[in-house]
Amino acid sequence: LAMLLGCVLAWGFGVPWLTAHTPNPAHLTASAFAHAVWLHKVRFVGAGAIAMASLWTLVELIGPVARGLQAMLHAHSNPSTTEQDKDLSPRSLLALLGLTVVLLAALFSAFLAPVAHGIAPLVGAAVLFCVVFGFVMAAACGYMAGIVGSSSSPISGIVIIAAVLSALMILGLEACGLVPVALMANGQALATGFTILLLSAITAIAAISNDNLQDLKTGHLVGASPWKQQVALLAGCVVGAAVIPPVLNVLYQAYGFAGAMPRPGMDPTHALSAPQPALIALITKGVFTQSLDWSMLSLGMGLGAV
Repeated sequence: LAMLLGCVLAWGFGVPWLTAHTPNPAHLTASAFAHAVWLHKVRFVGAGAIAMASLWTLVELIGPVARGLQAMLHAHSNPSTTEQDKDLSPRSLLALLGLTVVLLAALFSAFLAPVAHGIAPLVGAAVLFCVVFGFVMAAACGYMAGIVGSSSSPISGIVIIAAVLSALMILGLEACGLVPVALMANGQALATGFTILLLSAITAIAAISNDNLQDLKTGHLVGASPWKQQVALLAGCVVGAAVIPPVLNVLYQAYGFAGAMPRPGMDPTHALSAPQPALIALITKGVFTQSLDWSMLSLGMGLGAV
């Protein structure tokens, strides 16, 4: 409800009100001025409302998630547990977590190593952020998907929260002298790119939790064995990770994405729309350059709280 209220107020009333009260020194046409106001102000009101609703969801789900984890550990140690209540063992989960940490560290290092030196503290902080915040996101989004459905997941708002937190984390590391100089050079281009890479991992964590928990719920309704489903779902994650990136790269090379064309001379009218990454890039750059309009975000969060 908070998401709906905030977005309706932002989109339905924000553009008319702000265009009526915001100066137009460039003398843009009415449609161009309305689009500029929507792009640089109104979207942040909606983002703030969604972020507040997602934060509230996270707080409310702490108790149920903790009880669910406790029940899982109890079921594994209980010899009378039926086949329909058996999950993968905690040892298997820890081994998979360790493998994931190594793969994330390799991914972040491969992105930074060719253009920067002294990246170990930044890579370590990014991996820790993925593990801690990714767990919280997976728990919240997966719980909502299991109870209601994946369409009710607060993933969009949580990614906005993650964008602000990850950018602030990088600024904090910079203040401590723990990031390479190249990261913040050239208008923070590398820092912005690395933040978006970090957020892509966070988004994948949330999206996979949505899909997996909905599948596990369906399996529970028909009496399936959870650990067998989990093995199949892990295989699906590996296949998806192998197939989706090359497909996206083919689309990028063929059409490009709005605001990011792979080659000069391409027709921008054929570019594929990517509104969510564009919004995340605006937020990230705004945090790094200290130009983010916090008043619009705060207004949206206030609407969400109300």
